[in-house]
Parts: sequence; C-alpha cells; structure tokens
Amino acid sequence: MRKTAFFLLFWFITGTAPVFAQEMIYHNGTTFMTSSDTSSYAWGATYLEGLGEHAAWSITYMNEGHVSNHKRDGLAPQLWGRVNVLGRRVSLAAGAGPYLYYDTVLSTTDTSYSNEHGVGAMASLSATLYMGARFLLQARGNWIWTKQNANTYVATLGIGYQLEKPPSPGPLTGASPQVDPKTLNEVTLQVGSSVFNERSDRSGAALLAEYRRTLWRHVDVTVGWLNEDYPASRQGPLSQIWAGRSFFNDHLSFGIGAGPYLAFDRSGDSTITKLNWVVGATGSLRFLSHWAIRATWNRVTTSNNRDSDIFVAGVGFRF
Repeated sequence: MRKTAFFLLFWFITGTAPVFAQEMIYHNGTTFMTSSDTSSYAWGATYLEGLGEHAAWSITYMNEGHVSNHKRDGLAPQLWGRVNVLGRRVSLAAGAGPYLYYDTVLSTTDTSYSNEHGVGAMASLSATLYMGARFLLQARGNWIWTKQNANTYVATLGIGYQLEKPPSPGPLTGASPQVDPKTLNEVTLQVGSSVFNERSDRSGAALLAEYRRTLWRHVDVTVGWLNEDYPASRQGPLSQIWAGRSFFNDHLSFGIGAGPYLAFDRSGDSTITKLNWVVGATGSLRFLSHWAIRATWNRVTTSNNRDSDIFVAGVGFRF
C-alpha cells in the first residue's frame, strides 16, 4: 500500500509537468545489511537540480525494505559533484548528506515493535545515461550509516525524466526562474488512507481539510484538521511550513513540508492529547482558474510507537 500510493504521487507530479525544472528519478533495487548476509527490496524517488556544470543538489526518499528486524525508510538531502563525459550524455557523480530515517524495529522474540527516528548519513555514487526525449537511466549505489548499528548498502537502477527541455544533451545546469503565484489562498478537502507503521502495516481511512496560504515565492503555510480512523484512531489540528516550486504558468506545484500535529489520540481504552510531528510532500495541478487537484503524503512522527503514513488526494479551491 505505501509503495503504490507513493508511486502514484510521484507520477502525478512528474507525468503532468511539461515545463518543470530539472530531473525526477524513480529507483528500484536491493538493500544489503553490511553486518550480515540479509537483503531485501529497495525503492525510492529523487528530485535533482543542477548548480552549474559540475555540481547539483537533490532530495531522495529511500525505502530500504525489510532487512533483519528493521523496516526503515528516510529522506536524504545531498550535495553532488559530477563530471559529464561522452558529449555530456553520461554523468558520473558522487554525493553525500544527512539521512533522516524512520525505522519500525521488530522484536525477534514476540509481536512487539518500536518506532525509532534519528539522523544518519548517506553517501552515493551514480552513473546517469541521458537518452533522447528527455529520458535518462541511472545506476546508483548508496551507503547508509545510522547510530542503530544497522548500516546498509543500497544498489538501485532508476528511470528518470528531464522535466525541462535541455538546450543541449546532458544534465541541466540550473533551475528555471520561479513564476509569481496567481492566487495566494487555497482550501482543500482530501481523503485517502492512514497506514499504521507496525508489523502488519494495517490501514484505515483518513481525511484532511486544509487551508494553504502563499507567504513568499517559494514558501507556503498550511493549517488544517486531520482525521485518522482505526487503527491510528486519532484526530486533531496540524500546521506545516512548505518549501516548493510552481511552474507551467502556476498550473503545477510541488513542495515538501513539516510541522506540528496536536492529536487527540484514542489508544486502547484511554484518550490522550499529544503533540506529534509531520513531514511530507505534496503536488497540485490547477485544471480551472480557481480549482486544483492535490495529492499529499505525510509521515506522522510520534514518541509512543504510533507512527503512520497518510496518503490523501482531493480537490481544492484557490482564490
């Protein structure tokens, strides 16, 4: 469920972006534990922008699958150095940065689990082949270190798309200028699923009612109400700050955000009020002057082993 929903959000963002800037890449591969012979599937998505001919920055979502007793994924912003060869059709690059991970650690003796979070590091090497029609193929190796002593090596192959037509073969060297937004306010109702991060990844319905306000050219703020049905069984107000881009004459936008979630949590026979945190990604496509389709993924981060993933989509009114 988590992979399918994230994949749909990824292609919603990329498949409708004729003049988006830079590159989006979808990865698939294998995770290997460095301390044992354990391996599992791996998949992820990367957004990359050039910082000139020999540098770039990116942000990657990486799902490491289920190795040993760990079900781990995370976000990795990275800086890259690169050299472009063979008429700029092949780019060889090395990147590094922090790895903000979320790990469902399973007990080996019973049915218990814990949700653990932290900051590790990710170092990567990649080789990218730029083909015709803006498509690209990428082979990538990633070394991930965390304080849990659960270090991994992730090898992937990816297919990507240059969402802005390059003036010559090879990678783009910079992002297009940001267009001023045509509307500053948006009210959205989104529905979908809340996936509980535990052994069996049980899911329930989710509803997000949200007001969004553009503060500056690259910054939005949202306030809303999130309802998660059983098994999460909680609801409450949340607010997020979003960094992002709009393009295609402000018809398409993409952003990442984070903020607090004050949840009224019905856990067992008791109800508690608890401050959690959410991080997420969102994409929006305006199809009429004042109407837009929005899809959002949010990760609810808790301190009492009740993390969840929220996948919702719906219609918004802009004014």
